[in-house]
Amino acid sequence: MLVALRRSKTHAKSLIPGLIPNRRPNRRRAFAIISISTLLLITSCSSCRRESDPQSLRPRQLRDVPAGKLAFKFSADVDPPNGLPGEESKSIPAIQDDFDARRKDEALLRTVPSPDGQRALALYGAADDSNTTTFRIDLYSSDGNFIRNITPPNLAVVFQDSVVWTGDSNYIAFVGRRNAQAQASPTPIETQPEPLLPSASPTPMPTIAPAFAPLQVFGTEQVYVCNRDGYDLRPLTTRDGLIYFGLSWAPDSSALVALACKENEWSQRENEFKTPAGRPRLIWLNGEERLLDDQLAEAPPVWSPDSSKVATAFDVSIGIYDAAKKAPTQARIALREQLLTASASFDEKSTGQKQEQVEFHNCVAWGKLADICGQYLKKGTKAYVEGRLQTREWEGQDGNKRKTTEIVTDNMIILDRAGAPAGGASKPFAPSMPKDDPSANPDDEIKVEDIPF
Repeated sequence: MLVALRRSKTHAKSLIPGLIPNRRPNRRRAFAIISISTLLLITSCSSCRRESDPQSLRPRQLRDVPAGKLAFKFSADVDPPNGLPGEESKSIPAIQDDFDARRKDEALLRTVPSPDGQRALALYGAADDSNTTTFRIDLYSSDGNFIRNITPPNLAVVFQDSVVWTGDSNYIAFVGRRNAQAQASPTPIETQPEPLLPSASPTPMPTIAPAFAPLQVFGTEQVYVCNRDGYDLRPLTTRDGLIYFGLSWAPDSSALVALACKENEWSQRENEFKTPAGRPRLIWLNGEERLLDDQLAEAPPVWSPDSSKVATAFDVSIGIYDAAKKAPTQARIALREQLLTASASFDEKSTGQKQEQVEFHNCVAWGKLADICGQYLKKGTKAYVEGRLQTREWEGQDGNKRKTTEIVTDNMIILDRAGAPAGGASKPFAPSMPKDDPSANPDDEIKVEDIPF
């Protein structure tokens, strides 16, 4: 049955005149379509592979280059930005006038203007605050009009250089800790209000001490942030036991970078009269943190203009880190030799004279060469000495071990005529001991053990 059906179908197809001639063109067309599709697929795959190949890409921005792949040079690429704060302008005159007129019991320390020039922060010491290292912050307009208090009485602000605005003037960050002098006010007793005197005014006078929302404070210095109006004050870090300082906002206002150290590390450096040092940390506005390095840095960290890199300085090196959250890298630039060279160049420029360093080396000669040196070399004689370095140890008369490194002389050339024999030659005099000289008997040489000192 199956064979008969197959034959009948084949026979039926062969009777149709248009099917057999059209088979080959359809196959050719299908083959051409498949070939074109395959070619397009191969081309797209190869192009995707080329685009994803990191070796074939050339980065167009600084953020595209990992910190470990950067190339450096020791000269500035751009001019410093305008409007950098200087030591000569610590307070805005209009705000200083307000303190002189209305707030005589409070000392204005400095003002921090916003980048847009519309507002300013007044850093001042309260009259009832006996701690001279802490202060408070008020918000002013740039023309000297008081707006509001920012810090509550239970928060003591520290580190004037860590009070910073964002580049867009939308946020304020500073460092503060719990105020040890702040005490909770007692609950008032319900009493009848006293009658007003005829001369008293029923209208309340404006005050500079408004009510503050509850704020979490800590025993060590933490980072606090609020908006440009002084509201929404909150702690950005909550690691009690760490001391944060050296704040710096990213140019795009997306994160902060700061230094942080432990209390005992801060106290130890303070007792040794050393500059405070901390480990660089990235802090985002949602409170997330990332430790950049385990080594203590003394220089406050800085940002790259595109907010992609952070740099800080250690003892004789610079650390550069990626500010990205995923797969960050870091790099170190050793500056020891460059700093020494720059220091020597600066000394020469400042004094106008070339600084020369004199180093003394002990040279030892044996046998006949020692006799020649004793005969011709005098104090001040210029001589060329060729030999090898040798380090030896011995025990002194006091019982202590001593060590020295000296040059064992193999050849010596006198470079000036002063040391030459009578009727000296015009060429450098080069008395040397031949290596095959039979008079150079090692047994005649003085041994180190025979030296009494």
